[in-house]
Amino acid sequence: MLFTTVKKQSATHGDANTDWQDVTFKNGIVTDHNLSLSGGNKESRYFISGNYQGNTGTTIGTKSERLTFRANTSAFRDFGKHFTVTVGENLAVSHFQVDELNTNPIIDVYRMLPTIPVYDENNHGGYGYGDGTKDVTFGTNPVAKEDFENTTNSNLRIRGNLFAELSAFKSLKYRFNFGFDFSNDKYTYLRKEGS
Repeated sequence: MLFTTVKKQSATHGDANTDWQDVTFKNGIVTDHNLSLSGGNKESRYFISGNYQGNTGTTIGTKSERLTFRANTSAFRDFGKHFTVTVGENLAVSHFQVDELNTNPIIDVYRMLPTIPVYDENNHGGYGYGDGTKDVTFGTNPVAKEDFENTTNSNLRIRGNLFAELSAFKSLKYRFNFGFDFSNDKYTYLRKEGS
């Protein structure tokens, strides 16, 4: 005989009947709102737009939001028959924030036993989990993990350019460009005390 049975009591199971897929997954909702204005006349033009996009995600603990703003304006002016000046700007501002997962719920849903309850007031933190004597599993309670930890990434970016253009005698053109790009990234990780 290659293997022998160690005289150790088999693991017992709890009385719960947890559907971990139902607890972990949800219907995701994506919203996308756009507003834009444009117009102009012989001497000027403008285009201004804004956008909001929200995504609730399909698992607990996920969410993202994005805000964008864009403005393009230009003005044109004749100085006599042979000289013209054009000035303008292009500006884009965006802010993106995502609440990241702190666990892998797709794996944990299959590892967690249905006999483990989502909540258990007898356990540290108040959540159900398996241990070495009862409901043995390598899974992590995804509800507990997402409640105890919060991970957020965000990015603010501002970019654009200003320009001025001088045209003379329809054959000479001088253009001045000033461009800029600013980015600010922020990462936040919080864990509740005692978890």
